[in-house]
Parts: sequence; structure tokens; C-alpha cells
Amino acid sequence: MKRFGIALLALATVLCASFSVETFSQPGKDARRTILTNGLTVITKEIHTAPVVSLSVWYRVGSRNESTGITGISHLLEHLAFKGTKNFPQEGETDRIIRRLGGSGNAGTNVDYTVYYVTLPSGKLDPAIDIEADRMKNLLLKPEDVDMERPVVAEERKMRNEDSPTGLFWEEINSVAFKVHPYGWPIIGWMTDIMGINHDDITAYYASHYAPNNAVVVVTGDMDSEKVIEKIKSAFGEIPKAPAPPPMRAVEPEQKVEKRIVFPSDKSNLAYVVYAWHAPSITGSDSPALEVVSEVLSSGLESRLRKELVETGLASSADATHDTNQDPYLFYIEVEAQPGTDTALIEKKLDEQILKLQTEKVTDYELKRAKNRFAARETFENEGITAYGRKIGWFELTAGDYSFLDRYLESIQKVSAEDVMKVSKKYFTPTNRTVGILVPTGAPSGAIEKQSGHGVDYGRFGAGKTSSDAKGEIEAKEKKAAPETPQTGKFEFASRIKRHVLKNGLVLLVYENHTFPSVHVKGVIRGAGSYGDSKDGKGTAQLSARSLRRGTKKRTFDEINMALEYAGSEMSVSCGNETVVFTGKYLKKEFAGGFEILADVITNPLFPPEGVNVEKEVLSADIAAMGKDTRQMAWQAFVDSIYSRHPYSNPVLGTASGVKGLTPGALEAFHSETYRPDRTIIVVAGDVKDSDAVALAEKYFGDWKSPDDVKFDAAVPAPLPITVIKTMSLPEKMQEVFFLGFPSLKPTDPDYETFRLMTDILAGTDLTSRLYNEMREKEGLVYYVYGYYLPKTSAATFQITAGLAPENFQRAIDILKEQINKIKNDPVSEMELSDAKSFAIGRMPLDLETNEQAAALISDLEYQGRPFDSIDKYPSVIEKITADDIMRVARKYMTDFYAIGAAGPATPPVP
Repeated sequence: MKRFGIALLALATVLCASFSVETFSQPGKDARRTILTNGLTVITKEIHTAPVVSLSVWYRVGSRNESTGITGISHLLEHLAFKGTKNFPQEGETDRIIRRLGGSGNAGTNVDYTVYYVTLPSGKLDPAIDIEADRMKNLLLKPEDVDMERPVVAEERKMRNEDSPTGLFWEEINSVAFKVHPYGWPIIGWMTDIMGINHDDITAYYASHYAPNNAVVVVTGDMDSEKVIEKIKSAFGEIPKAPAPPPMRAVEPEQKVEKRIVFPSDKSNLAYVVYAWHAPSITGSDSPALEVVSEVLSSGLESRLRKELVETGLASSADATHDTNQDPYLFYIEVEAQPGTDTALIEKKLDEQILKLQTEKVTDYELKRAKNRFAARETFENEGITAYGRKIGWFELTAGDYSFLDRYLESIQKVSAEDVMKVSKKYFTPTNRTVGILVPTGAPSGAIEKQSGHGVDYGRFGAGKTSSDAKGEIEAKEKKAAPETPQTGKFEFASRIKRHVLKNGLVLLVYENHTFPSVHVKGVIRGAGSYGDSKDGKGTAQLSARSLRRGTKKRTFDEINMALEYAGSEMSVSCGNETVVFTGKYLKKEFAGGFEILADVITNPLFPPEGVNVEKEVLSADIAAMGKDTRQMAWQAFVDSIYSRHPYSNPVLGTASGVKGLTPGALEAFHSETYRPDRTIIVVAGDVKDSDAVALAEKYFGDWKSPDDVKFDAAVPAPLPITVIKTMSLPEKMQEVFFLGFPSLKPTDPDYETFRLMTDILAGTDLTSRLYNEMREKEGLVYYVYGYYLPKTSAATFQITAGLAPENFQRAIDILKEQINKIKNDPVSEMELSDAKSFAIGRMPLDLETNEQAAALISDLEYQGRPFDSIDKYPSVIEKITADDIMRVARKYMTDFYAIGAAGPATPPVP
């Protein structure tokens, strides 16, 4: 089950008496279903853990409801649903309303559904309900909008599919595995269909599928269900019921013979192997057992495929997924081979693992470990109000009943070793299997983008940034509604943070929140990233970080993994350019033990040669892969331009030659020099007492020593005296990706908040930026464009990125420069500034919704040297910003000189 990161709840007893499963609540429990007279289903669930409310509207229409010739029409209609309605006729108007409320929303299309969603501060829900009601019955669907949006979707397809070897690869697998069912064609549609869908097709499809009796509204969070239901009745109740849409009658016949495809790709230098078996739908009686099979095979470092393929050097990744939908879909295993590995050997190993499942019972340890991991992930995810709503909506649409979610979770707990063996024999047969082999045909420096065409929602924007989106601009012709005064509510954030400095200089920050039975840890070590790589040792930082978990002076690699994974705890270490970041997630009762392991891994790594060699092979594959990853190559070109020969331009992954020569001794020396308490920040957020967190930190990190008293002092990069441009040619790609940016101010600068507000207006990620409006909505040049700020100790940059057809590259750069000049020289309107302020202030509760989010914000503030009460003072600071301030900081920091990094099929000149 791979939808919205849905995890599964464990309720059963476990192997060790020392571990007990904790659950916050069952997602379906206490939810309420109301059906209006027009057939609209409304599901509400009050969750008062944060001042946040989430609304989603689900339509029972996705790619499974399409037909040949109009594949992709569900997704195209979803794009057009933001072009205007009867009561909100201006393009982008609904996004601007949500922005004023401090909310964030978007939409997505999948095989079984189309969903529109928004998350808002509590008390701000009513306008969103009005918007969605008007979207259901009053879309304008102008012919010119259809014509404009087709090329935008075509660019999205290029990004997701044509320029992603795995995207095209999965198109072929699905089209071979399914010969009757529409799951065999891509959600985004075939390119010829996308460009051929006309206005009449769209209007007829809208009339057939967007109706109250074909929709579900889900509201979760800090609200009063009675009042919300009354508001929904008022907004949606008068929309007439429509005839039931045409049913999808196709039933995939039983597969009688193994199918096999070989997919050559000149965009990849890494081979892939996929085994895909037809498997039951979410409501199938065998699905719970198949969920356990996927966990046993590939979840965690203790999983079977990880040990058999990655640890032996045959593959850099191996994943198994029971991908459940409304109709039967696929259980698949996906393996990324190491360079030079014979795919026949991987097939042999996979066959052996399948035979083992069919002939030997999984151990009690494996079975209970799987259930424990489901339990912990469910607890972690239940912190998010939006995640609750998405789970409820998904199960209502795909299973036909949101309460099936709880029954499904309980069914997983009843799965036995015999059940695992039974379903393995039943489904994992050669005649039920489609085998796909991706064969690289390109140059050895090529890359594969790890982005598949399955198991994801296709929406208006989905590239590059976490969940960030960008759309629209406030135009002068906008309907002149009175600007809403920004919220002046006071945040009480700083008082909840307790700051401690240990004797060795380590900074500990504790954020108590006893709402959830979990604890999140985030640690940051300044100076331990690729910044510290030597000229000949590029990759030392990355390989050191990846090898930390390979064993310590107290624990072996297996002991670490067994202790964490059986308890459902999570630990990760990631290396950036300037920092190493480590995280831990624990159920409350597992925090002390998990924190001790985390401290052991960070402070006492052993760097065993055999473990380092495994990590070196995987890292080498990732470096080779980056060579044809358009986005990563464009980014490297950008940092090379803006930080020429400075350590800030060191590649985060390192270089192939640098990694090749690294030894465990080099890693140990790097660790001794750069991993040190006086450069470390640790945030502990969640269900823990401050005194307990301090005691644990002193016990497990207190003896950690620094090699000297030297503070990290990054050299200040040279100023950018001219415009610098670097391009990387990837002729096999279809899109050009670029970054254009400027050296910027530090977070401690008095102009910081003004600068962030200015860049949000210009190129923000909330679907209302000027650049998005100009490049996408007006000219249809791009699928995505957004900007973001990236601070470091001695420097900072602001950069804007987009992906588009190479012939449109120069036009996009021209628009970007025009808009930069405009924001520097023309005052923003009163309404535009008011909207930006309302969004900035109003979304703050959303940024603190979970313990994980709080830990991230706290660590950023400490690292950047900003006081915690800057959050408490944030509304008053934002409210004082004027249009003149916006122009002033734009002129100061968006200078005439900038850097551009680009990668793609062309190397166009840029004036």
C-alpha cells in the first residue's frame, strides 16, 4: 500500500517484553459520515492537537475512467479546474484567497481519483468550502485555457517520463502487464492524447464526473464538526445530483504466460530489474499478508533484499511494494543494479528469495518486526492533521469505506507465517509475472533519475521542492476586494524551548509536546559536510556520513539495525555541503534506548572495511548516476558559477576519483577532525521532559571531546563581479533545467524578513508568484518555476529554478529578468503586499503542526543565530514592511550580476 505515505497500525503483542506498541488513535475512529440529499458524502474528524484544519474533495475519477484517445484527460481537467469558476472567474483567484488566509493547497490525479486539498489555520475554513463547491459545479473551462494548458502538461510529461528513464520504463512495464485494464496507460496520458484532447472532450468529461454523488468531502482538524457540516450543506447542498458516470467495466484477464521486456535507455548508465506480479486490490483478502511480505523483503537495513543484493555489492537499492488500488494492480520488486552487475545474476538472486518465501516460513522475529515497524510509522504519521484526512479520503475512495482502514490495519496484525507462505505461492508464479530489464546504452557518466511513473499523484506542480508549489500572480486587473488585514495573533514559541549548553560545547534544545507518544530528534554538525573535503579527497564527507552506521566500538552493524528496526525506531544521517544532519524518530518508551544508539553512532564509529566498501560502491553508483540527472547537473553548474573554486562549490556526493581512493583510515581522520560537540546542535521535540532529555544528553554525549578549541569559520566567498554562466550538455534529454541566482544576505541581517517577503512575491512556492503567472499561466512555457533561499555560515544565495523546452529557455530568462527589474523599480500594490503578509503570518501554525516540523524550525533558528522569539515577534515585524522596503531590498540584493547554471539538450547563450 503506497499512497500518501500511508503506514499501518500494529496492535498485536510483540516478541520482547521490553517493547510495547503505542498508538495515538485509529485513523478511522471517531470520524463521522454524513450523506447529503444530493448524494455528497461528507466525512469529518475533529483533531484538536494543533490550530490547523484540512479540507479535501475527492472525485471518483482518475485514469481508470478514461478511454483510448483521451488518456490523461482527468489530469488535464484537474489543471483547468484552477483557471476560473463562475464565482471566482479570474485565473489564480482561488489560490490568492487561500494565500490570504495563510493556507496552502493544490490538487492531484491518480489512477482511481482526483483530489483537491487545502490546509489552513483553524477558523479559516469557510472560504475554502465555497471555492470547492464552485469548482464542483461552475468551472468556466474556456477554450483558450485548454489550448494554453496542453503544452504545460506536455512539459510535465517530459519532466516525469521522457527525461526520466524509470518513468518511461514503468510505462512499458504497465502497458505490457495490463492488456485490458486502463491501469496499463500512464496517469498523465500519452503525449499524442494530451495534445489532441479538445474543449468538447473536457466539458463532456467534467459534466459526467464532477457531481456531488460522485464525490467525497473530508475535513479533519481543529474545527467543530456540526458547524462544518452545516457550512458544507449550505455550499454544496443545492448542487443537483447528476446521472451516474459511465462505469469502468474492464477486468484484466488472468495472465497465462510470463511477459518480458528489455528497455534500452541512452539516459542511464545503471541497469534496473523489475519483477511485477498481478496482485489483489486494497479490499482483497490476501492484501494484508502481501503487505507483510513487502516489509520482510525490503523495509529497513535488516530486510532480506537489502542483505542479499545491496550488502553483497550487486545493487545500490532494492525495494518491494504491494501497490494497492481500487482494482487489482501489482506487487513489484524494483532493483537498481551496481555498474557492471549482470542483471541475470540479480534475477537469479530474486528467484532464490521468492522460492525461500514459498518454501520456508518467515521467522517470528521477521513477522513481529514488520508489525512493530508498521505501528511506529503509524504513530509518527498521526501527528499530521493533513495526513489523517488523506488516509480517510483514500480509503473511502479506493475501498469504498473509510472505516475499512481500521479493519485493514487489524487484519495485518492477524497475518501468520503460514499466510505469508500461502500468498507467496499463490501470486509469485512465473506465469503471473512481468519482467522488465532496463539496459543502459549511454555514456558511463550518465544518470538515472529515481522517479517512477507509478504510485504518485500527478498535479499542477510536483518538481524539486518537498511539497512546494508555485502558481499565479496578483494582477492589476484583479477584482478589488478589500485587502484582509494580516493576522496579529501572538505566537508563544520561544517560551516552550529550553536551551542547554553541555560542558563540551554541545547545544541541546528541548521542545516539550506531550500530545503525541513520540519523540523526534534532529542534530546538525557544522563543518562536517563536503565543505571539508580536500582537493584529492572529494567524497570523504559523504562516505564518512554514510558509513557511521556500519558499526561502533560497542555495536556491530547488525546489532544497531536489529535494535532500532525491531522497536520501530528510525535513524538517518545525511551529508550536505556545510553540515551533516542526523535524525531519530522514537516511540516514547523507546526514546532512551534509541538516543543512546544514536549517540554511539555519531561519536564512536568504527568504519569497518567491509562496511565501508559496501557504502563506497553505492556512493560510486550515485555519483555516476548524477552525471545524467538534469537537475543535479544544473545545480552543480550553478554552485560552480556562484562559488567558483570555493569549498561551497564542492560536490556533495564527491567525485568518482576522490571516492575511489578513500580508506577507512581517511574516514576516521575526517570524523575525528570535523565531528565535534562544540559544533553540534541537537533538538529533542516531543513527549519527553526537559530534565530527562538533559540527563540523557549528558550521559551519552557528555564525554564527547573536541580535538581543539577552533571554531568553524568558513571563508567568505569572493563577490560576484560579473554575470557567470555555466551550462552542461545532456543531448539525450528533452528539457533544459536552470538555476539563476544571486549572492544574498544572512538570516541575521535586519533586512532578512523583508527580503524573504520580496522573494515570495517574486517567486514563492505557494502558487501565486509573479514568475509562475508570467511563465506558466500567461505563456505556458514551464510546468514549474519557483525560488528559494539557502543560507550558509559565511554566505547565502537566492536562486530561481525552472524546467522547460530548450527552445523556450531564452524567453524564460528574459521574463525572469523583466520581473526582477519590475519588483526593483515598481512598488507592489497594496493588495499584493497585504496578501503576502497574510500568507506569511497565517501559515506559521502549519509550520509547527508536528514535532518533526518544530524540531526542524528550532534547529534552523539556532544554526542561523536567530533568537527563538523571532517567531513570537514575526507578525509585528511582517506587518511593518512597506512597498518601499520591498523595492529597497530588491535593489540591494538582486544586483546586475548573477550566476546561471543550466543542463539539458542545449547549451544556449544567455546575455
